[in-house]
Amino acid sequence: MKGGKDALKVVRGRKKIDVLVTDLANPQMHGTDLIIEARKRRPSLPVLIASAFPESVISDLRMKGGKTTRMRVFYKPFRPEELAPTIEALTKGS
Repeated sequence: MKGGKDALKVVRGRKKIDVLVTDLANPQMHGTDLIIEARKRRPSLPVLIASAFPESVISDLRMKGGKTTRMRVFYKPFRPEELAPTIEALTKGS
């Protein structure tokens, strides 16, 4: 995918998505805007944010009216082996 707008097309088109993994700095659309738009269509969609600037993510989303449930923020850099347990926890019960 080239960026946020492409990811949003996937969210609109596919029947099942286990988790949305995004950075904040995306071409075409900021990550917080992608999350808000994706959750308008899929309110319970789990979200994993990978960013070098995560400290403002939650407040940014709340200011824009986004919900922060079923969401985790990963600080870059992180180890790939950290992803699996986090994704598993996010998707449990979905």
